Amino acid sequence: MLILTHLKQMSMDVVKIPTESIQLKDKVVPKHVVLFKDKVVHVGTEAQCNRFVYYMKGASDEMILSRVELIK
Repeated sequence: MLILTHLKQMSMDVVKIPTESIQLKDKVVPKHVVLFKDKVVHVGTEAQCNRFVYYMKGASDEMILSRVELIK
């Protein structure tokens, strides 16, 4: 008997950090982070974080979590 189970894919969430900001060339924007399995895997502007989520959608959990070490 073959039992198929659907694993819930962990999602990446973009969260705004209201108390911090990023200075760009011509303006100041709110800082955002990408959370995956309760860990910060990317820090940047909202557009940068959304781009990170888009490009990492097909990546393995290990590859996404390897980003935690890079931002320390």
